[in-house]
Amino acid sequence: MSVLTCAGLVAGRGGKPIVGPVTAEVESGQLIVLLGPNGSGKTTLLNTLAGLLPPIAGVVRLDGHDPHLLPARDRARLAALSFQEVPIEFEYTAREVVGMGRLAHGSDPNNAAAIEEAMTCCDVAHLADKPIGHLSGGERRRVLWAQAMAQDTELVLFDEPTAFQDPKQIGLFASMVHGMAAGGRTVIAAVHEIPVVANWQCRAWLIGEGKVLAQGWIRDILRSDALESAYQTGFERREIEGRLWIQPRQA
Repeated sequence: MSVLTCAGLVAGRGGKPIVGPVTAEVESGQLIVLLGPNGSGKTTLLNTLAGLLPPIAGVVRLDGHDPHLLPARDRARLAALSFQEVPIEFEYTAREVVGMGRLAHGSDPNNAAAIEEAMTCCDVAHLADKPIGHLSGGERRRVLWAQAMAQDTELVLFDEPTAFQDPKQIGLFASMVHGMAAGGRTVIAAVHEIPVVANWQCRAWLIGEGKVLAQGWIRDILRSDALESAYQTGFERREIEGRLWIQPRQA
């Protein structure tokens, strides 16, 4: 059975369609990057896939279940969503924020170990006892990576995870999600930094003009004219020793 199924899915807010239709069968162990300009609907689509927003039309299924009909705890056992930002109105520590990813597991004796393992993997173990509001934007983002990892779901969704990260941490994230996919988990990440993902071993969905313009292997999509259509700008591409180098064309 597919981990994620979409059939004619239209995602939106307040009854207004933003992106769709989306039709896809996503199997275990796939890594998918969502590409598209600001405002194209990537965040709305992720929230709909996770069951946090109802679809405007069509169907989404997580492991055969309609996530919008499931109790929150059951839904949280199927999919984790790493948000763009964490509210800082309350002075939770980084460890407490990561621990929120374990709420669906109740009093599981593995909770503490799962939290520590996720924080170590995401390079935030040294920040464990610091209030979340005292961390930099990049550090808070990595705490949210760890929260999603600690949740221990088959499907993990990331919303702009590489924002505010330095090159070392971007490399860490790439290794992390490739490792998750190799281990059988399914990862979907909305990413803006096209050069960062150009040589990932993954598939991609390209969103623009209110629809999915292309689905396929990421290097095929980055070589296609659909990229210019989505971003409304030109790109320069070079192949050097088997690697794709891509950047927006200067005006």
